[in-house]
Amino acid sequence: MTKAHQVVTQQDEWGCGVACVASRLGLSYVEARRRLVHVKGIEIDGAPHGLRFAVVRAVLNEGKRPVMWSLRSEVWPSGTVVFLSRQWGRYCDSGHYMLRVSAGWMDPWKNFPSSSRRGGIRRHLPKDTEVTAALVPKPANKPLQRTVASLALRAPSRARR
Repeated sequence: MTKAHQVVTQQDEWGCGVACVASRLGLSYVEARRRLVHVKGIEIDGAPHGLRFAVVRAVLNEGKRPVMWSLRSEVWPSGTVVFLSRQWGRYCDSGHYMLRVSAGWMDPWKNFPSSSRRGGIRRHLPKDTEVTAALVPKPANKPLQRTVASLALRAPSRARR
């Protein structure tokens, strides 16, 4: 068990999603991997390589950290897991997951493409990348605030005399 939103280095070639889930849920890499493999049905590096967004979403939701899909945002809130494009740029042909944390972005393979993987925090998303989609934390349910106007709408009508 690790503290939520700590740097977790990916241990598998296609393990960036595993590291992001581990960091988001405060789990060890091994435990996050076990949960994701259970949902995916095969090993992380097994074909199809890596993790589909739906698998990551399912494990985050099961881990009591509900998320919702998002495609664009001016500011990504802490706890957001983004998938960077596999169509072009730095992560062409593979894509890459990163986790938004208070200090910036937790990158599970910050020194990509070095074979000796090292995770770290980036202040900004890497250049030559594009967010393809994101899993944004769902806002907590807040109690309804009653205003004078809303109470007036609910007031019983007076009977005519």
